[in-house]
Amino acid sequence: MEIRTGLTVFHLNGADNSPDWKIRYEWKEMEDGLSLLEISLDSSEDRTPPELTLTWDLPLLDTVNGWTTRHGGGSELPPDWGCKRIFSIADEIPELVFHNREGLCTAAAAWSDAMRITEFSGGIHESDCSLRFTLKLFSRKEAPLRHYCGILRLDLRKQFFADTVREISSWYASFPEYGNSPVPECAFDPLYSTWYSYHHDVHAESILRECREAVKLGMKTLIVDSGWDNDDNTLGPGACGEWTPSKKRFPDFASHVREIQALGLRYMLWFAVPFIGKRSVRYAQFQGKFLFELPDAGVLDPRFPNVREFLIGSCTRLLRQYGIDGLKLDFINTFTECTDDPALSGGMGTRDIPVITDAVDRLMTDLSTAIRSIRPDALIEFRQCYIGPAIRKYGNLLRAADCPADPGGNRRRILNLRLSSGCTAVHSDMLEWRSDYDVHHAALQLLSVMFAVPQISVRLAELPPEHRQMLAFLLGFFVRHRELLLKSALHPCAPDHNYPVVYAETERERIATVYCGTSTVEMDSDPAGRTLYLVNATARDSIVADLPLEPGTTALLRDCCGKILPFELPSGGLSRLRMPPGSILKLNPPDPCESEKGVRR
Repeated sequence: MEIRTGLTVFHLNGADNSPDWKIRYEWKEMEDGLSLLEISLDSSEDRTPPELTLTWDLPLLDTVNGWTTRHGGGSELPPDWGCKRIFSIADEIPELVFHNREGLCTAAAAWSDAMRITEFSGGIHESDCSLRFTLKLFSRKEAPLRHYCGILRLDLRKQFFADTVREISSWYASFPEYGNSPVPECAFDPLYSTWYSYHHDVHAESILRECREAVKLGMKTLIVDSGWDNDDNTLGPGACGEWTPSKKRFPDFASHVREIQALGLRYMLWFAVPFIGKRSVRYAQFQGKFLFELPDAGVLDPRFPNVREFLIGSCTRLLRQYGIDGLKLDFINTFTECTDDPALSGGMGTRDIPVITDAVDRLMTDLSTAIRSIRPDALIEFRQCYIGPAIRKYGNLLRAADCPADPGGNRRRILNLRLSSGCTAVHSDMLEWRSDYDVHHAALQLLSVMFAVPQISVRLAELPPEHRQMLAFLLGFFVRHRELLLKSALHPCAPDHNYPVVYAETERERIATVYCGTSTVEMDSDPAGRTLYLVNATARDSIVADLPLEPGTTALLRDCCGKILPFELPSGGLSRLRMPPGSILKLNPPDPCESEKGVRR
């Protein structure tokens, strides 16, 4: 089937070979450069839907890069034969955004169905150097249905790519099946995680010792990761499934939780949703109810009602019995990694939902509802790659995918998440560094994630005093400026160069953070007279900036530990500003009421 529009010709392969299905389409031009293509399938009775492939070509123009939400954080302009991507409810978002060297969008496409498993890719078609898009529907065997409808959103408006991504996120949120969960303000507080600092080896005494230090440094939430539920330090999900605290590690878990909360910290627990470990007594109980098996665990099939009841009951019991404040719900994506559906090959049995992705939606909707019925402000964390519009209605924290001690990877991940996650709180992957690091190098780990909520995972009690001083200063800066850093519309430059400079602004403040020493900060004059912060997140001792400085502007430079340093303001224009790595320069507009005195131009 050919779909001819004023934009291009779409080829819907598979439609002509499906006589039992009525396949229709509707093309809508919403405004100049923005269009929608709606495709619907109808049958007179329940039938397995046909595999359909929609392809179309667009001019390459000056495109140099393709942006996606991939959890690796990178970006590239791939060939169309080498960029197969699979999306679903428990994966990333079916959207592709291409842009030029100035970061202006040249072509963007998004598919409305972020629930079912879909293959969606775009890249260079070699023979004519065009952009070729391919969207495959029902590429895996599906349960029978009678009706299906999806909408393709095409955006060719030359606007900044980040604005395009944000508009796509708002578009998803307009559908009733998606939307953002309410986000309590505490979701934006700095957090301590036990994962990199202790891995499985967590104990009540060591956690209490760390939390006493964390409170002094400004952290407000604790996540106790894997290890709390068993006595074994072996990595992997082999012991999952009991979901009761280890008596050896936590002799009185309820009292331990209350002791941590008395310090002023919220308490969250890690919970690996799909796994029943082979060392668990429940492994035998759930035989026949696994989607597939790993070497040391079974992956539960959420289409069984008693599987959902068990998982929901296990989570809510932890909240009721121990008074915890939230859960880190992990490995949701594992549900959709099943390639040989046991229900389609062996029958439904006692399953009450035919489609896995529908069952994941049912499970997570019921689970989040049950959690909030016990604690309305509960914190619920999910991790990249399961970050799509459906996931955002279940939880209120999205964390960058694992990238231990990788500041560049962490930065790319959190900036991609910030653009695509609406109002959901975006958290960094846990930060770790050695206690024998130069304090500036440790500070650069924090500054790489300053546009997300930092999760700290070092042994705080073992840090040297200078590191603790740095942590207290930078976390304090992040908290004081959270509206600017965490809630404003970001302007991250040059995604094809890994975001070397990032800008943000509110009605009162502006900030420019430099991550590449060869980049230049360019700031326009500001008639609103807002305070400007320049952050040197490079390893160099200076940054280059083009600043329109007014007479009477004052400056205050602090190093990464908060110590005030001497600083001489340039006369304006393009200048090299002497700032050590990790330092923050505050430029105040002329204001006789300014309480913080510094160098005056």
